[in-house]
Amino acid sequence: MFRPLSAAIALSATASFLVVAPTQAATKPSTQAAAGARCTKVGASASTANGVALKCSAKKRWAADTLPAVAVTAVTTSPTTMASTPTPTATLSPTKSTANITSGCATNVDPSTDYFPEKASILDATNLQVRYEHNYKVVTVPQVFRGAKATSWVLVQCGTPAPKLEGDLAGATVVNVPIASAAIMSTTLAPSFEIVGTPEKIVAVDDPQNYSTPSVVKGLAAGTIKGVGNNAKANVESLIALKPSVVLTYTFGGADGLDKLRQAGLTVVLEGSSLEQTPLGRAEWTKLVGLLTNREKVAQVAYDKLRADYTALATKASASVRKPVVISGSMYQGTWFMPGGKSFPAQLIRDAGGAYPWSTDTSVGSLSLDLETVLDKAYDATVWINAGYLWDTLKAPIAEDARYRNLLSFKADNVWGNDKRVNATGGTDFFETAVVRPDLLLADLVAVLHPELEPGYTTIWYRHIGR
Repeated sequence: MFRPLSAAIALSATASFLVVAPTQAATKPSTQAAAGARCTKVGASASTANGVALKCSAKKRWAADTLPAVAVTAVTTSPTTMASTPTPTATLSPTKSTANITSGCATNVDPSTDYFPEKASILDATNLQVRYEHNYKVVTVPQVFRGAKATSWVLVQCGTPAPKLEGDLAGATVVNVPIASAAIMSTTLAPSFEIVGTPEKIVAVDDPQNYSTPSVVKGLAAGTIKGVGNNAKANVESLIALKPSVVLTYTFGGADGLDKLRQAGLTVVLEGSSLEQTPLGRAEWTKLVGLLTNREKVAQVAYDKLRADYTALATKASASVRKPVVISGSMYQGTWFMPGGKSFPAQLIRDAGGAYPWSTDTSVGSLSLDLETVLDKAYDATVWINAGYLWDTLKAPIAEDARYRNLLSFKADNVWGNDKRVNATGGTDFFETAVVRPDLLLADLVAVLHPELEPGYTTIWYRHIGR
């Protein structure tokens, strides 16, 4: 699965979007040193065209300790701007607060106060639900993994009484909000904390080498963020010492080590974003971080902008008469893991104006195929994306399996890796920022499939693998 993008917001909302500045043209690979490009001598130094220092990593790729070319573009809305669809109403009225409490606890508790006047409206995510009451909100995930029963968390405004956990709240976990800190076990959560303006709340991550988000890289270097391992492999003693308000993680069911975390007194919040069927639905899970930090307005404004940009580009790309046939992924130990027809990677291909051979498949996850099946089903695929990790040239796939040369996309020299942004320890930003920024990811893919629609555009995550 994708491992699972500042200042307090009062009446005016300013949402900061992480915009990754491009470094390579989609239609013509660069010959200059760039993060992710091949190098030959470990420890050697180089620089990008804009002067960012790079080193040759142990994987023999040019990389920076903190990935370069990240800029912030402010998106400001008027005080009354929120979602384009109606938001839920609070249980009690009249409301006496004008903004969510984003720091500290409520004082002078009044049962007639709506403590969450700034509400999230879930537009595209099908596996994330929220219901508002006057001093708490109920977040429900219908399936934290395939086949699981619905799981709920009651997010109670700090300083106000929690409701009785009975009826539809029976078995729910209580979390006081806004949370003071969090341990995160998925790379995609790091940019989500940045997008809502609370990166300082992250005190622990699972595997430090996978992270590229600047605030996390800086925190790890300074020691304010600790690496603690993931779920069953988590260092419980370290987590207990850090006292995070929540441990944000995911599960596939089974022996995942979550009981060990709960028995240690840690509050576990699970996300089920991997079951979303659209890129927008997956990205909307940033709102979970907004719900936990009482920054729904920031998350909502950011998502509304992202959604509008994605929809506009998808409309433009989908109108193209030419529909290049696209395949994704590559073989691992003899099996090609192809996105299922109802998965969000498959939807991304369709939204980019591509044709996907497995579109009629109903799987949300990955299909386990052999190369013969791929060749038979997708013989006319002229574009190959998300190809083998760190393949330098088209000699690399042939070295693994000579049958790759039979793919039409291989013959057409139209093979693309998603490893253009790789950090010094091998972490790939495609599985971090790209997941929560489908607007930018779609732009990348449109440039690959329909360069005529985006003349001069340079890709962010996709890297052409030449001969």
